[in-house]
Amino acid sequence: MSSKSSPKPVEIDGTTLEGGGQLVRIALTLSALTGTPIHITSIRGNRAGKSNFKKSHQISKGSARPNSRRKDEGRGGAAAAGEAAGGLKSSHLAAVRWLAEATQADVEGAAIGSQELTFRPRNDLALGTMTMEDVPIATNPWREVGDRKGEVHRYESLIRLSTPGSVFLILQALLPYIFFSPPALSPPAVLHLIIHGGTNVSKSPSFEYVDQVLLPMLHHRLGLPEVKMTLIKRGWSTGRSDVGEVRFEIMPLAKGETLKAWKMKDRGEVKKWHVSILVSNRDMSTQVKERLEARLGNLAPGAEMRIVVDEDSRHLKRIYLLVVAETDDEYRLGRDWLYDRKITTDDSRKVADELVDKVVRDMKTELGTGSCADEYMADQLVVFQGLAEGKSLVQGSSSGSLTDALDQIREKVSTKSDEGIERGSLHTKTARWVLRKMTPIMPSVSGEEISGLGITAGKPGGYLAFREQLVP
Repeated sequence: MSSKSSPKPVEIDGTTLEGGGQLVRIALTLSALTGTPIHITSIRGNRAGKSNFKKSHQISKGSARPNSRRKDEGRGGAAAAGEAAGGLKSSHLAAVRWLAEATQADVEGAAIGSQELTFRPRNDLALGTMTMEDVPIATNPWREVGDRKGEVHRYESLIRLSTPGSVFLILQALLPYIFFSPPALSPPAVLHLIIHGGTNVSKSPSFEYVDQVLLPMLHHRLGLPEVKMTLIKRGWSTGRSDVGEVRFEIMPLAKGETLKAWKMKDRGEVKKWHVSILVSNRDMSTQVKERLEARLGNLAPGAEMRIVVDEDSRHLKRIYLLVVAETDDEYRLGRDWLYDRKITTDDSRKVADELVDKVVRDMKTELGTGSCADEYMADQLVVFQGLAEGKSLVQGSSSGSLTDALDQIREKVSTKSDEGIERGSLHTKTARWVLRKMTPIMPSVSGEEISGLGITAGKPGGYLAFREQLVP
């Protein structure tokens, strides 16, 4: 064994800036990809109603199974309280376990409601104890599924939630790792990820948004491999709580490949509207379409309106609208609303008016910023900017320089709020803060532009190995 000791965990205050689950997901992703151990305290500490701290427990190396069922993951009791307040939720825990298994990590604090988490991914390559060929790359979460002849048909991984926690918040934490950590397969194979959970969940990306905005932008604008997504069953947090299922087909980057830097600028004019409507009342669906025709016509005269989804939600309280603006330069920006107000059977017209008014008003604000990525997309791009090779630019509402704020960020690493240091949503600020906090060689960030690390696919802990070559 090498005489080198394991790196000291990066200390992360979970109440910084947005102070919610996004901070945890980004930190986990970067930890798994770079081999950097992390220690997060006060997890989701900014959320209303602090949960009691749950005693952390040790998960032995490689034993964090993402598919296992725990007593504290049920629908009631203390688990429910933990879900509603601070600490880890079931969706966070699922991501922790999956990434722990993929990286053979040592984990402390992996429990529903836990407000403290230590995550130490295996990083033998960076520590100089093993060669590249000796390191198993992301093989553990993937199981071989054979055909009748006993030959491997595909590689599959299953994550199963017992409640409608967001499928796509789990995906946010896993997708960068899957792209950059291809299993050692010859020839390379498409990976099949199956997640049971919520597809239409309050304060989370919907299936429609991910399908029409997130995945197309990652593929067409960033140049990442195309991800195919199939909705097997919807999972709702409104109306009667229901668990759904989504299947993803993901081709990782080839071993040795990097994500090239990209530039998102000069958005262009809106040429087409993509509309998704999920309601249980057909009259309401008609009313939404009629009102949208008029409102969107005023917002972008001449733009075509296309109904992508017009589906019966099968419950009075399941009401959802997504409007996606597609520009002549093929950028996509989305605004949506999973209706969360009280409704009765006589409220069809009123609800349709409120639904359309809010989504169109939000879209008007979004377009007015000149952004090439909407508010919800912008913060998710930060991680990929940090991983890319070269300077990547995202022009728009997240503009503004961070250069003048670097010293403040370094000096106030445990600050409760760095509001005002830069423009952009609080989530985007948080993503940048975590990226800077976890990368010892700081990316050059000036507002919309980030100079990435140039992570190489198939190299676990590659960034730490790179760092050790540069730091005496």
